[in-house]
Amino acid sequence: MPNPGEQGDGKTNAGYPKFFSTVRAGRITWLIVLSWFLVFDSLSAQNAMYSAFLNTLYQKFNVVHIHADSLADLMAKERLVLLDTRSKEEFAVSHLKDARLVAYDSFEAARIVSIDKATPIIVYCSVGYRSSVVAEKLIAAGYTNVRNLYGGIFAWVNDSLPVYKDGQVTEDVHPYDAYWGIWLTKGRKTEK
Repeated sequence: MPNPGEQGDGKTNAGYPKFFSTVRAGRITWLIVLSWFLVFDSLSAQNAMYSAFLNTLYQKFNVVHIHADSLADLMAKERLVLLDTRSKEEFAVSHLKDARLVAYDSFEAARIVSIDKATPIIVYCSVGYRSSVVAEKLIAAGYTNVRNLYGGIFAWVNDSLPVYKDGQVTEDVHPYDAYWGIWLTKGRKTEK
């Protein structure tokens, strides 16, 4: 005897073979799997686009870069100087632990003469452009161990690494503006 909704010839009431009825029942599962794939694939595509964007952005600079995970490891082992080249407003929202504000717009190497020229210095900004400019100024002034944080504070936060405000970990990150802020995929975008 056929199951309810089936004709005795192995076809559904709609006239389709039972196989199609089973596939239709599994459609929701496939949609869920496809949705997850698209989400992860789009994140992967955005990461690839960000890397391509950064590589293009950095081409005109002669600066060594360090990735966020490598910097996190280095910070645990060595004494470094972290220089935040963003604006005072951006720095006030959050920054890397123990970073010093040097502000790209008004940076002069003469303001950091107290730092030994062989000291490891890491510079960063939102995505790494402003900090690349500052890194080149430091190198021109004779600093020998200068690196730029690849992808800036956005890459740092996107890698789920901590940022600080008033000595406490925070989720807040200044997005710079709507155009550049698209590269910040984690954290809480805020200008205050």
